[in-house]
Amino acid sequence: MSFACAGSGAAEATVQSKGATEVKEVECGGAPVHLRVHDAPSRVTIDVTAVGKASGMAAYRIAEFTP
Repeated sequence: MSFACAGSGAAEATVQSKGATEVKEVECGGAPVHLRVHDAPSRVTIDVTAVGKASGMAAYRIAEFTP
């Protein structure tokens, strides 16, 4: 999964799947960060939270899904 934030400040991306949680802080400079989700179920929870007074937009893309 790729995650990017554009604007000012930073965002925290949280990905939950099958009891495992991965948290990554991303600077809002537009450069993508890659997260690998292992043993993903049919549903994955993705949450994005602003860090401090961050503002802008966030986007994610699932690059490949192999059940």
